[in-house]
Amino acid sequence: MKVGMRKPSIKKSFKARTTSQYKRAIKRSVNPFYGKRGMGFIRNPKKSIYNKIYHKTTFGLKDLIYLPKKSSHKNYVKNNSDKNDYGLNWKELVTNEKKEYLKLYKDSIMKMSDEFFNGYKISLDKISHIEIDNKVIYIYDLDGNLFFHGNLTEKNQKNCYRLYKKVNKKDLYPYKSYYEVTNNLPEGKSKRPLKLFKFVNLPLSIFLILLSQIINSPFFSTISLIFLAINIYGIRIHTSSLK
Repeated sequence: MKVGMRKPSIKKSFKARTTSQYKRAIKRSVNPFYGKRGMGFIRNPKKSIYNKIYHKTTFGLKDLIYLPKKSSHKNYVKNNSDKNDYGLNWKELVTNEKKEYLKLYKDSIMKMSDEFFNGYKISLDKISHIEIDNKVIYIYDLDGNLFFHGNLTEKNQKNCYRLYKKVNKKDLYPYKSYYEVTNNLPEGKSKRPLKLFKFVNLPLSIFLILLSQIINSPFFSTISLIFLAINIYGIRIHTSSLK
């Protein structure tokens, strides 16, 4: 059993992050159990035990270069005090032309302004529904009155969409995906690129892989694997955008 520093290999490191990465992605798409915890021990117990001991008794250059960061007790206390907050700072708050601010919490929202800094807090169960149109969020109360409207920005749009999704989860009102909200698209628009990836690009990439095996071209095979990996990544992105 080897003890000490592992011999660095640039070739293996480069291969693991390029061609091997795409091969693993293909295997995961075909075999749902590939890469899962414990599968290596089931297939080859001897090799699995050897690898565990090997990684415990040896170390690489990465272990010498990158040192673990020390956690600060002050940051820990601060995070506990803000655990009910969505994590927005003043630059990320939702604002409008009336100089009103909207601060988002887990179960409530608070509207503030320069004149009334203490603000007005309302729980989420007192909100009727939320609309997002042209990068503007509209929040209505149970009486149908507009409680607040403000502009979406790159910093606050994720948290605004979380609030939008949480309030409109009963499907009583028109629902847009995050992709449609951030790109200012009509409802159902994000399903089109997903269909393109599933029914056009994915079959084409599989056909290219089979063709590369027939003509026996390593270069063409690598290009086909990269194209397939891009399509799998695109399907995952657009599928998550619909949730």
